[in-house]
Amino acid sequence: MHGPQIASRIGLDAIRGRCRHFAAWLARIERL
Repeated sequence: MHGPQIASRIGLDAIRGRCRHFAAWLARIERL
């Protein structure tokens, strides 16, 4: 599987909860 397919299956909130680096990166993008 590729990243987008995995993210679609488990959801971004689950990934954010498990990976603080991903959560910080996504927060920076959301502030743009």
